[in-house]
Amino acid sequence: MSDISTVLVLGAGVMGRAIAQHLACAGIETTVFSRTRRTLDTCAGQIRDSLATMAGQGLASEADNAAALSRIAYVTDMAEPAAKVDLVIETVSENLPLKQKIFRELDGICPGGTILATNTSSFDINEIACAAVECPDRMLGMHWFHPPNITPGIELIPGAATAPGVLDVLEAFCLAVGKVPTRCANAPGFVANRIQMAMAAEALKIVAEKLATPEEVDRIIRSTIGFRLGAFGPFEIADMAGTDTYLAIMRYMREKLGWDNGQAIALLTAYTDRGRFGLKSGAGFYDYDEASAARVLQLRDEFLARRLALFNEENSERKA
Repeated sequence: MSDISTVLVLGAGVMGRAIAQHLACAGIETTVFSRTRRTLDTCAGQIRDSLATMAGQGLASEADNAAALSRIAYVTDMAEPAAKVDLVIETVSENLPLKQKIFRELDGICPGGTILATNTSSFDINEIACAAVECPDRMLGMHWFHPPNITPGIELIPGAATAPGVLDVLEAFCLAVGKVPTRCANAPGFVANRIQMAMAAEALKIVAEKLATPEEVDRIIRSTIGFRLGAFGPFEIADMAGTDTYLAIMRYMREKLGWDNGQAIALLTAYTDRGRFGLKSGAGFYDYDEASAARVLQLRDEFLARRLALFNEENSERKA
């Protein structure tokens, strides 16, 4: 498991085709499996079109695209490639019995050194691995984000039995193909979708309560918190705003909206009780000295100024 040079992608849908495209562009010999030739033909056409678009935008050369296309094979029988690849990435729909069935099949075909990864966005890894794989130490979650050929982040989620070496190898592989991997615990929704679905739930509730239209919600998010989240994570932003400010807002929201945010309030209280108010006190979720605090503020202004230029350009395109 020390090196990964060949990958089998199971599924030729939106995620599978874009993952295959990214891997092939990164120099990985990639095989895409689907049960129907028609689906594979559609997948191949979409990859060609996507690469042509990138070339048209100056993001890739015709020679690079030709090389990438030569690295992708398409099969309706997964047995042969599964028997010799280094890594399998499953990307079928969020159907637990179907995923379990697929990995039972793979377990009987793939050599012991093959890493088995599921692109599930929410399922407990143990429910797949322990129910479907005889040796669950080689299986884990590898959660890509749409569109996977562009979005840099990948969540790596070990199951209870996943061998540490498997996680190390897959993390190194992600870095080698230009991705940003982060290990996270095995829990429903993992990290990104737990946060994303909480935001989506509030957005839906706001529309249901007729407080704003979908268009207004989207405009507000793009121009405020979404604008900042392109540069900083929620804890970095909290330190800039002040944990004491966050605590006051959280308490008010709990009182007025009945939010179940007791754990958040308890954590914020623990920080504020110790005088960790964020940048303004030299410590919050992160620690700062005078130089690092000044640097954070400088980077904030530089990053957001660049995003403002892009935001204005995108806004013009939306209005065109």
